[in-house]
Amino acid sequence: MVSQLLNGVQGMSSLIAIDWGTSSFRAYCLNESGKIFSAINSPLGILHVEKDEFAIILASEVSRLEGKQENSPIILSGMITSKNGWVEAPYVECPASCSQLAEHLVLYEDDTLGPLWFVPGLRQFTPQPDVIRGEETQIAGLEQVGEHVVILPGTHSKWVHMQDYTVMSFSTCMTGDVYSALLQNTILSTAADGSWTQTAFIAGLQAAQQYHKQQKSLLSTLFQTRAQEILGLAPAKEGKGFLSGLLIGTEICDALSLGYDSKRPYTIIGEDTLVLLYRQALELYGKSSMVPKYNPAAKGLYRIARAKNLI
Repeated sequence: MVSQLLNGVQGMSSLIAIDWGTSSFRAYCLNESGKIFSAINSPLGILHVEKDEFAIILASEVSRLEGKQENSPIILSGMITSKNGWVEAPYVECPASCSQLAEHLVLYEDDTLGPLWFVPGLRQFTPQPDVIRGEETQIAGLEQVGEHVVILPGTHSKWVHMQDYTVMSFSTCMTGDVYSALLQNTILSTAADGSWTQTAFIAGLQAAQQYHKQQKSLLSTLFQTRAQEILGLAPAKEGKGFLSGLLIGTEICDALSLGYDSKRPYTIIGEDTLVLLYRQALELYGKSSMVPKYNPAAKGLYRIARAKNLI
């Protein structure tokens, strides 16, 4: 568990912002202008907490925040607002902006903590059925205007069409999930014993681009990872990196051909290692990208709270 007083900045909170996901818990103290002056990070995601202990965990974790005021409003986003979480906040239909998220906040009165505000996810029925839960808050914190595309890599990567601060549509790719499943439960599990190498990753990206141009499906190319090992074209230890590149590359090539091509730099939000891989892949394919220099989740929660006049 990590508790942090950021940049030596001290003050008193106007908002307590909670990003509570499946595997992690993050909390921020923000002042009236939205500046983060203290933060904590713990592994207490909702999968590691019993449902009847959510209030206890929240109270305990928030108590560790520097500068916390007892009357500061508390706003929560992530899987804690899902059916599997504490209080379900129903999905909001796309297109959706920060103000619409604020309009559909769900209020829950806790005997100890007082009023708690839960942020809804997003849903769409066209161009294909899809949902977002948690990433909507990160998107709400972005500063770009005009038409642009946001990529949120992860277990279930998201590609998001934005118009100014409004989510117009999005698409989910199960890249991380498929990668884990292939390494754990298929013939490609032999690659799991090897080490991940940059050279193999780049080779996987190049193969994905080539297969896409040849209109070959992912199912018809996955076995390449195994075949290269058997035929002596690549050592088994490089299978993991090649598979990673093949999957990420296929995701990107598919997205570009499905309407997510953009002349503007792609905004990428996520864990540092994954962000770097996606930036490398995009560069290889002739696309530029950028990473926000601020915390989009905290900023998004602040903007939603402001839109609701909580601060």
